[in-house]
Amino acid sequence: MKRHGKVELFEETTGLKKLSILFLLLVSFSIHAQVEDLIKTYPKQKGKERIQTIIDISYALHKEDVAKSKYYGALAEKEAKLLGDSALLATVWNDWSFVYLYGGNLDSAILLNRQALRYRTLLSDTLGMGKSLNKIAMGYHEKGEYKKSLVANFKSLEYFKQLNYEAVYGQVYNNIASIYEATNNHEGALFYYIKAIENAQKFEDEFPEVRARINKGKTLKNLGRLQEAKAEYLSVLPKVVQLEDGEILANFYLNLGGLERELKNNQKAIEYYQLSLESFRKVEMVSAIPLVLVNLSNVLMDNGEVATAESYLQEALQLAKESGSLFVQQEV
Repeated sequence: MKRHGKVELFEETTGLKKLSILFLLLVSFSIHAQVEDLIKTYPKQKGKERIQTIIDISYALHKEDVAKSKYYGALAEKEAKLLGDSALLATVWNDWSFVYLYGGNLDSAILLNRQALRYRTLLSDTLGMGKSLNKIAMGYHEKGEYKKSLVANFKSLEYFKQLNYEAVYGQVYNNIASIYEATNNHEGALFYYIKAIENAQKFEDEFPEVRARINKGKTLKNLGRLQEAKAEYLSVLPKVVQLEDGEILANFYLNLGGLERELKNNQKAIEYYQLSLESFRKVEMVSAIPLVLVNLSNVLMDNGEVATAESYLQEALQLAKESGSLFVQQEV
C-alpha cells in the first residue's frame, strides 16, 4: 500500500516543544477513514503486503492513538521477523519509531532507528541510512545530547549528498542551525539558517523558507544585530500572514514585540504584543496568553502606564492560576 499523502521532510528544531527539529508530515487524506480501510484490509492480505499495511496503520495512528500505534508496530515487527525480509523490517522499525519520538520515549525511538540503520547499512541503502540517522539526530536533540545529534545530522547530510537528494538538504541545514543556536554558536546558526533559506527558495518550498527566515531573524537578534533582525522580520511578515497559521503568527508578533522593545520603540512593541495577544486568543491558546500579558505590562511600565500594566498583570495572574502554571505566576 502506497502512502500517497506522506512526505517525509526530516527534521528541524523548535523542538517537540515546537518541534523546531521537526518532521514535516503532510497527510492529504482523512486519517480516520484511511485507518478504518486499512484495518479492514490487512486480515485479507499475506506476506509483505500485509506487513506494510499493518505498519501503515501504526504510522497513521502515531499521534491519534498511541496505544494502538504501538500495538500495530509490534505486530508488524513480529511478522516481518518471521518473513525474514531485512529491508521491510528496517522500514517497520523506521515507521514504528514515530510513536515513540512524538510521545517523548526518545530512547526507544533512537533504539529502533539504530536497528534500522544497522540493517540499511548492510543493505547499502544510502537513502534509508540518511533517514534513520535523521531520526536518531532528532532523538538526541530532544534529549539535549547536542554533540551526538550534530554528528548524526552531518552524517545524514553526507548520505543525502551522495544521492544528490537536494530537496531535503534544507531540513538538515535547519536542524544543524538549531543545534548551534541551542549551544550559543550564533554565527554557526546564522550560516546554516541562510543555507536552509537558499535551499527552500531553490525548491519554492514556502513553509521551510518562512521558518528558516524567522530563525535567521532571531539569530541576528541574538548576535545583537537588531536592525538587521528587524529588517528580516518585516520582510518575511507578509509570508507569515499568508501561512494562515494563528499560532505561528502569534509567536511571530510576540518576537517582533520583544525586538521593538529592545530597540526602544515602545509604541511599536505594544502594537505587536497586542496583535500577538489577539492571535493567541483567536486560536484559543490560553496557556500562551499570560506571558504575552506580562511582556505587554513590562513595556507599559516602561512608558509609565502603571495602572494599565497592573490590570494586564492581574489578568495574567488569574489565567496562570487557572492553568496551574507556577512559572508564569512567578513571572507575574
